[in-house]
Amino acid sequence: MPSLSCKRMGTGAPLVLVHGYLGGSAMWTGQIARFSPSRDVICPDLAGFGDSAALTAPDSIGAHAHDVLALLDRMSVREFDLLGHSMGGMVAQEMVRLAPGRIRKLVLYGTGPQGAMPGRFETIAQSRSGLLRDGIAATARRIAATWFLHGEQAAAFGLCHALGLQVSLQTALSSLLAWQGWDGRAALKAIQSPMLVIWGSHDRSYDWSQPETLWRSIPGGVSGSRSASRAQCSSGKTAYLRCAAGRFPKGIAGCLRVPLPAMGTYPSWLSRQRHPVSRPKTTSIRLQLAVGSGVDGFDCARIGLSCF
Repeated sequence: MPSLSCKRMGTGAPLVLVHGYLGGSAMWTGQIARFSPSRDVICPDLAGFGDSAALTAPDSIGAHAHDVLALLDRMSVREFDLLGHSMGGMVAQEMVRLAPGRIRKLVLYGTGPQGAMPGRFETIAQSRSGLLRDGIAATARRIAATWFLHGEQAAAFGLCHALGLQVSLQTALSSLLAWQGWDGRAALKAIQSPMLVIWGSHDRSYDWSQPETLWRSIPGGVSGSRSASRAQCSSGKTAYLRCAAGRFPKGIAGCLRVPLPAMGTYPSWLSRQRHPVSRPKTTSIRLQLAVGSGVDGFDCARIGLSCF
């Protein structure tokens, strides 16, 4: 079977970054630059996406997870830290289920445990209908615009739109089918890897119920610090991070034990955002942290910030 394409750079403990729907490894350019001085950064293109666009996309999340694990086997990468975004977060959860002893630390960003996402800006059926009606070009443009606070005017819209245009109709439809057929909630209680979960309050695909389900279901779940710079991902714990503008990357770096850049190196547009943080509607007194974001969750993850 043909192997997935991937981008790899750096030396040190392996860090695997898994992209989401209509994405590709090119989205991680900033993270590669940020982490590669101290980590072996591996960014696969899932089958049907990015540089793996010629491969037939599977119609299950489990198959994507098997593909990534097989790629890592061929690269002789046994243990690794893992970060998954959006659909890539589903793949990451499935990888933990299939190979729990291989994942050292887990970061789930802008994702949840259900493929049929409650509260998404449109249902899977609506996405499928729109895709068949409008075609991949128009759909890639429309979907990419939802990832940003400023839509098509966002600086990274062009990159995300271009990646979407590489996707075939078969890949796009198979991905929607994969979401619809995947539910990872039953496997959450078995996760033992230290984990950091990040959710943006402006996230239009994942409402609060998704990260809340992760927090309530995984053993040892704790709220993070009110300051992202102090959020820890200690052994056996699950930390949930409040994403204040210009601060949330510190939580990821802290979790992965990566030296942090000076605040002055953060993108200026990130520092300027001042959107209100919404508190989650939950009665649990254990959750003392408002998991939200000073910026749109998709804005942060899809662009490929250099400060992760």
